[in-house]
Amino acid sequence: LFVYVVDLFNLEGSLNHQVIELLKGKDVILVANKRDLLPKSMKDGKIGVWLRNQVKKLDLRPKEIMLISVKNKYHLDDLLNNIENRRYGRDVYFLGATNVGKSSLINALIRSVGMLDYDLITTSVIPATTLNTIKIPMFSDANLYDTPGLVNEDNLLSLVDAADFKTIMAKKEVKPGVYQLNSGQSLLISGFACFNYLKGDKNTFVTYFADTLPMQRSKLERAEVLFPDKVKELFNFKTENLEYERHIFEVKEESDIVVSGLGFISIKSFPATIEVVAVKGCSVVMRDAICG
Repeated sequence: LFVYVVDLFNLEGSLNHQVIELLKGKDVILVANKRDLLPKSMKDGKIGVWLRNQVKKLDLRPKEIMLISVKNKYHLDDLLNNIENRRYGRDVYFLGATNVGKSSLINALIRSVGMLDYDLITTSVIPATTLNTIKIPMFSDANLYDTPGLVNEDNLLSLVDAADFKTIMAKKEVKPGVYQLNSGQSLLISGFACFNYLKGDKNTFVTYFADTLPMQRSKLERAEVLFPDKVKELFNFKTENLEYERHIFEVKEESDIVVSGLGFISIKSFPATIEVVAVKGCSVVMRDAICG
């Protein structure tokens, strides 16, 4: 049985296509951690349907999808029961990218069954903390295996200095920011991304980023002067010598534009043409709106 752990807030940055290929046709429980970061106003049932549709597009069809929060101990008992009911005496393998909370989850499950009262597995925001597969005699008739966290190179966290992680990574429920933009206006997300509204009627941009990330609305002409050449003077971030690239999106329905590892903006009106200037190598994608 495979337990594939992803980051619900940073879904695109935590999905690994090599792992997905491996898991096709296998018995999989998809566990979406960090439910605590999305607004409570979003309903679990609706998120679950959206998540199943997103992974179905990648031809991944898990037996079960569970939304959890290791931090808040949300649905951890339900997950443990689900694993027990589906493993049929088999070993259980936990897989996931770095920073999804996989090792923290395993530590929490170990504590919940009373195996240990301390963390067995080292956790860190620094990638590749778990270097080898760890075998844990979790069950009387089988083992649990914690596999090394996979580094997704197109995640922003793989492209910036660790000194900026605290600013980028959300630690508590993300409060949506609502901005009314006309074409010819921009939103700067610290020095890591700039959303330029090139064409369309007056629009609502709903932002989902860590509250530690400074943002600024600007006229497009000013944003093009500031970003990226002078953005370091405007925002206090640590990474030096960042390079950037541009992405153009034609929005034809309510959609999210996601900067992997940073956050996302929900675009409410369409049609709209939006340019995103982001750190070079960072994945920027448009997807079905999570709260549409």
